[in-house]
This record gives sequence, C-alpha cells and structure tokens, in this order.
Amino acid sequence: EIKEGAVVEKVNPSYGGSVLGGFIGQSNDGRAITENTVEMTGGTVGRSIHGGYSLGNGVVRNNTVDIKGGQVTETVHGGYSNGSGNVTENKVFVSSGEVGKAVFGGLADKNSTGVVQNNEVNITGGTLSEDVRGGQSDGSGEVKENTVTMTGGKVEKEVRGGYSNGSGNAESNTVTINGGSVLDGIRGGQSAGGTVTGNTIDLNGGTVAGRIYAGYSNNGTVTSNTINLNGANGIDITGAWLIGSGQHVATGQNGNTLNIRNFKGRAQNIGNFDRIDLDLAGLTLRAGDPIIVLTEKETTRLGNSTIHLHTAQKAIAHTNSALVPRYEVIKNKTDAGLTAKNVKYEKGQITVREKGALQALYKVEWDGPGIDSVDGDSIDLVKTG
Repeated sequence: EIKEGAVVEKVNPSYGGSVLGGFIGQSNDGRAITENTVEMTGGTVGRSIHGGYSLGNGVVRNNTVDIKGGQVTETVHGGYSNGSGNVTENKVFVSSGEVGKAVFGGLADKNSTGVVQNNEVNITGGTLSEDVRGGQSDGSGEVKENTVTMTGGKVEKEVRGGYSNGSGNAESNTVTINGGSVLDGIRGGQSAGGTVTGNTIDLNGGTVAGRIYAGYSNNGTVTSNTINLNGANGIDITGAWLIGSGQHVATGQNGNTLNIRNFKGRAQNIGNFDRIDLDLAGLTLRAGDPIIVLTEKETTRLGNSTIHLHTAQKAIAHTNSALVPRYEVIKNKTDAGLTAKNVKYEKGQITVREKGALQALYKVEWDGPGIDSVDGDSIDLVKTG
C-alpha cells in the first residue's frame, strides 16, 4: 500500500511536468494508493495533478487534490487508475486558480474494470476551462454515488455527476449547484452503453446555461432521474434547457421527474419528464404574466406526462378588482407553442384567492386548440365558476 500522505504545499514559480501524490506502476501485487494529498497554493503545473495514480490492480482510495491558487495546464484527478482496482472516495477541491483541462474526482481509464464510486469534486472559486466529472469510467466498471458540488467559481464547459464511457451503469450520481456559473450544460448521470438511473441534479443558485439532462445514455435505458429546481436564493436558468433524458424515451414510461419550487422566471425549454411537480407556494399569479416562460422556438412537448400544480395553502393572485378567468402557469412564448395531449393532472383543482377575501376554485388544463392559439401554448389555471 502506498500511503505517503504526500503534500505539495506550493508549486512556485513553476513545475514543467505532472505532480503525483502517490504512484504505482504496472503491478499485480494488489498494492493500494490511499490517503495521499496534493495541495497547490500558487505557481504553475505544466501538465497534470493526480492525488493518487495507479497502473496496477490495487484500489485507489481517499486521495485528495486541493487547489487554492495557481494554474494547472492540463487535467486534475483526485484518483486515477488504469488497472483493475476500484476508484473510490477521492476528492478534488478548487477554491481559486485556473485549470486548463478536465477535472475528475475519480477516473478509471480504458483498461480498467473497477468500480468508480463516492468520488467528489467541490468548487467554491476559480476558473475551470473544460469539463468537470465527479466520477468517470472509460472501462467496464459501474459509476455510482459520485458528486459534484459548486458554490462559486466558473465552469466553462459541462458538469457530469457520473459518466460511464463504456458498458457500465451510471447510478445515483449527484450534481448540486448552489452558486457560481456553469456555461455548457449538466448531466446528472451518463452511460455510453449501460443503464442510467437514480441520478439527481439540484439547482439552487448561480447561473446555469446549456442542456441540463437528469440522465443521458447513447444506447441504454434512462429511468427515474430527477432535476430539482429551487429559486429561493435566486438562480438564472434563462439559457438552460431542463430535460429528463438525452435519448427519446416516451413520457409516461421513463420515470424522470422535474420538481420546481420558489421559482418564477425564464428558461429555454423543458421536456421528456414523466412528472412535473410545480409548487406555487410563495408565488403570485398575475394575468398575462406566467410563472415559467419558455423562450426556445421549438415546441414544448409535455404529452403523456403527469403535471402536479399545488400549494400548501391557497394560491395568491394579484388583482386590481377581481380574479381573472385564466392564469397562465407554464408557457412557451414563441410561435412553436406547447402541446400537452394525454396529460394527467394529479391535483385537478386549486383554490386561488386575492389578498382580500375573494377566492375561487380553478382547474388545471392545457389551453389546447382554439383557446389562445391554433395549437396551444400554455398550462393554465382556469376558473370553474
């Protein structure tokens, strides 16, 4: 076992090669790479940083890279294996500085058969020029329970919680965005050939743009993945698409869910969810002012899904004199419109009241052909009497 506790406190003024906390070359003796740490506070690394690096058959576990400043020209790996050992519990922290290429909590390369599990990337600052992956396997192992958490900084490309670039499944990986900016999309879990299930994206703050896939697979099934959007602390998704799965699995069959609370604003589009749960608590209904406005000039397709509009108390409406007959809730504002055929409305009616005593019962429905436009463009609350 290589358990050196290696610490590079500062790389300054520069180091032309790669920095490795712990290393094992080609070996079949099962030695592990564990509990090594690389800490960078300044300077430049000309190539890559690896907390733990193995070409043998032992595990790569609980290694750490902590970047507090400086510049890394190429990649960063908390733990890396190109052998048969598992890659688990490795961590990367970025609070300042720059990374020129991809960042991985844990990576099992193309010759690896090991599981990639419980690896982490935590970003509180700095600029990351390419992708961020909580855990990734380019071999045949499963990728599960890896995380990316972001509270600050900037990721200029894509964030993926867990990514299997081979035949392994991607399960129960998580991406949490509490702040900072992600410029080119998020994938909770992805697999080239395996099952993608139980992955979660939590959007709580910052700025997110690009295509946000709860789950994505080139050839496997994509089921029971979730996006949670909470606008309580302010979040900008005007440049984002919220999508249940990257391959077209018919809604009504995929189990993917979009949960929305404390949010009123704009996004590019939403789609391919079995269930959309929108909590109206704390929001105000206004005539001609939808809760969620979709701006892409492509049809919003919600057919065969379940839509649950609800609030713990009575919904509040802004009104000058009386409650209006119809409040738009989810609307595609372009000519492409919104379709919602065969939708199940889980809570069929909501009581809407003004700030005074006036109240009325409203049902949830699609403004289908002949109401607002030729093909319909919104999910509405409609006064029943």
